Amino acid sequence: MRVEPREALPKLAAWLAGRHGVAFPWGVSVGAVEPGALVHAEGRIEADAIVVAAGAALRALAPAIARRTNFRACRLQMMRTAAQPPAFRLEHVLMSDLSLVRYAGFARMRPAKALLARLHEEVPASLANGVNLIVAQGADGSLVVGDSHHYDEAIEPFASEPVDALILDEMDAVLDVPRPGITEHWLGVYPVADVAPLLRENIAERVLAVAVTSGTGMSTAFAIGEETVASLFGAAA
Repeated sequence: MRVEPREALPKLAAWLAGRHGVAFPWGVSVGAVEPGALVHAEGRIEADAIVVAAGAALRALAPAIARRTNFRACRLQMMRTAAQPPAFRLEHVLMSDLSLVRYAGFARMRPAKALLARLHEEVPASLANGVNLIVAQGADGSLVVGDSHHYDEAIEPFASEPVDALILDEMDAVLDVPRPGITEHWLGVYPVADVAPLLRENIAERVLAVAVTSGTGMSTAFAIGEETVASLFGAAA
């Protein structure tokens, strides 16, 4: 089962606010955290426990942890195509052999070494730009296509057209559809660190920093959230 994040997240927030009275102070930037409180642009919020789940922005709120874990950012490029003809349905998420040398579960397998050597010969530019094909069809018939991976402490906001072309070339190589029109381009940023796949450390007493540092946050976030709340308040929470 898949969800459409851009639709699901606002609906989830509205449900939490309306049904359970959760307060969302939108548009407020947190500047610091301390035991029992967080400091934001308009004042303070006191709490029995605080979870800092700020993604790549965690460096600013927990610099000591960031330095010790070599915390940095990964920038990725993604696209959305125009809606495909009604007769075309992609029932499952599609990936390619580039995934088999990128994800550790595959890359540790014995044949992956030979595959990597062949890919270095055939698609060196794709490997150099961290291209890892992922294609998923939305409910509206459009295809979400990604992605690339570039790592640095600071992320520039500029997307590369040649990198987008590498991603689309890989899609053309494995998916039998006409080159579709692209309606959206965007950049994503997620954190990586030497403690992959998950960073979970105390900044102060009952102030917990949590970050997925393997690029799998959208797949694992709900389970990690449940475990984090249970660790702070007990399983009954």
